[in-house]
Order: sequence, then structure tokens, then C-alpha cells
Amino acid sequence: MRKKNILWTALMMAVVSLMPCKAQQVTTTPLSIDDVAFALEVLGVQTTRFDLTQFKDKKYNVSVYVDEYEKGNPKAVNRKQNRWGTNLIDLRQYPEEERERRRQLFAIPEGEHIGLRITDAVFALHHAKGDSIATFKYHVNMAGGTSLPLKLRKLEGLRLGYSYYLRPFALKPIQDKDEVEIPLWLYGSAWPDGNFFRFCGENEIDPEMKADSDILTYCPHYFVIGISLKKVAK
Repeated sequence: MRKKNILWTALMMAVVSLMPCKAQQVTTTPLSIDDVAFALEVLGVQTTRFDLTQFKDKKYNVSVYVDEYEKGNPKAVNRKQNRWGTNLIDLRQYPEEERERRRQLFAIPEGEHIGLRITDAVFALHHAKGDSIATFKYHVNMAGGTSLPLKLRKLEGLRLGYSYYLRPFALKPIQDKDEVEIPLWLYGSAWPDGNFFRFCGENEIDPEMKADSDILTYCPHYFVIGISLKKVAK
């Protein structure tokens, strides 16, 4: 009996050894959003999409601003600003023959004449190592986009010359005012600390830009990028 079992086992092993083996190989899979974000970061690009639909109940003139700051000066030394137009669209402002097309374009329900024109904005920031200029780009649905150059300041003693970092502002509810500015990004330079250069502190900047912020206290040069909302009079 034992010999039969041994012969049977040997036979099965021989049969298995003769069966074709499934070849192992590396395959590709679709990229995820995290993969794309990683690739952009490697290329020196940082990007964020901001949802602006929360402001649909009132009509605002919307614009993007870039304020430049220097250490020790609480006021911006320079400002760049681009207008996006109003966040809402009123079909009654257009000739009858254009209204249906615009109704479909802005997904305005039948029987209504007010729709949301600006729903979101995409910010992107690019800086190539060693370059003295960083580029801020934005795109807003139905309002287009453009780019703004940000002139950086060299750090003496740093081999590459420039070391700037991006920090988001904390997103908090805003008060109902006729005009409000919402800071979204801070892009700032590292600072010397003994034999090193560092950029450390809070992970999110308080939108009030309080003096107890480590980054705002030590950062020698930075930009604040945000959006401005100004109510349109009825």
C-alpha cells in the first residue's frame, strides 16, 4: 500500500511538472489622483481646487489677489489683482435668443433666471530649482485664467539661492460683509538659523495673520494669494 502511495505521489508530481506554468509579469494600472499629485510635486508644481459654490446666495464681484510682504512690515508692499467678474449670472441681461443657450451652459432650471457662474477655482504654483521667478497660475470655470510671475529673493549662503515653501491658510466661515478678502495660500522663503535654513511652524496659517505665527514672524519674504469678494448693489 505504501509503495502504491509513493508511486501515485510521484506520478502526480510528474504530471504537475509537465503542466504549463502561468507566466508572471508586471502590468500597469490607471493612475490615481494621489499619483498625479506626486508627479506634479516632483516637477515642482503644487495645485489646489477651491469650491466657491457657498457664495451662491449673493452677487459678488470676484477677483484674485497676490500680496507681497517683507519681514517686519505688516502691510503688503505690492499687490497684483485680476478680476473674474460676478459669481452669478442673470439671464434677463441677455437678448431672448441667447437665453436658452446660456440656461443650458450654466445649468439654470426652467422658470428661474439666476444661475451660478463661478463655481470653483484651480490654483497652481510652479518653481524650477534655482530659478528667480515662480509662476502662479489659476483657472476659473466660465471666467478663464492666466499666470502671474512671483519674483523671489535670494538667500545668501544657499547653494541653489532660493528656497520657498507653500502653506495653506485655514479655511474658516466668513462674516457677511459688503467686501471681504479670503487668503488661501502663503508662499514664503526659508530663513537662516545658524548654519541651516529652515521653514517650519504651523501647518495652516490663521487667516487673521496674527503676530504669534512662527512663519509670519521669521519669514523674510512671502506672498499671500487669495480671493476678494465685493457685493454688487441691487
